[in-house]
Amino acid sequence: MFKLHAKDCKDLTKKGKDGQYISKKDARGIYKWVKVNATRKISGKHYDIHDNGNRPFRVFVSDNGAKDKKVASTSLSEILERINTSPRKSRFTSAISIDGPAGSGKTTLARQISENFEDGSVLTIHMDDLYNGWEDALTAQLTRTLVNQILAPASQGKAVGYRKYDWLSRSFGDLISHPCPTLLILEGVGSGQRATRAFTDELIWIDVEVEVGLQRVLRRDGDYLETEMRIWQIREQAHFESENTRDCATIRVDGNFFI
Repeated sequence: MFKLHAKDCKDLTKKGKDGQYISKKDARGIYKWVKVNATRKISGKHYDIHDNGNRPFRVFVSDNGAKDKKVASTSLSEILERINTSPRKSRFTSAISIDGPAGSGKTTLARQISENFEDGSVLTIHMDDLYNGWEDALTAQLTRTLVNQILAPASQGKAVGYRKYDWLSRSFGDLISHPCPTLLILEGVGSGQRATRAFTDELIWIDVEVEVGLQRVLRRDGDYLETEMRIWQIREQAHFESENTRDCATIRVDGNFFI
């Protein structure tokens, strides 16, 4: 059994080794696989569901049977395969964004991809290093930095450069420069915005329930951040809706299960 995100998995069915299963909501409002005695017709789209051990890999399939580009996965091997086989927009580098709510597991996934990527150099840039503090984080300044200083140069095989934000001094440091990598990973809220999607080959979105994500952040960084984080959750949600980030993702991961 594994958890399913309600937004993605309502009314899904799959065949198991011992019979047919359907996603059902439990008392906590979480969808899980429940064995049923009869096959239930899936409304809307059809779905192929493949199990990789206990990690689900769900491929969205259109009504005519042609596979959509979007997939939902919690399998690192499947994500790496997708990154390695997807067409590149640049002949110099492959660029991906990992976006989603705070506490969803973006940094963890970025690290795992970096550690297991075997086809060349990897550069991971965290949005936390580019924000101009809490108040001026998801603004045009972030967009300009991402496009003008990182993505556009990398797409031409040039070095990327940016100034890292110091959260203690509340100021940007000296310019940091990196040679163009084989794989460029942009990680954090805002990395999957419209402006970056013209350059990135994959947009990975990680879902997580609001309170689950909040508690993860507080356990990691300290309870003193609760007020700022609750304000941040409102801002990031407004940003996601404005940029249509989740719907434009090419890979979706259920962070409630993944981490």
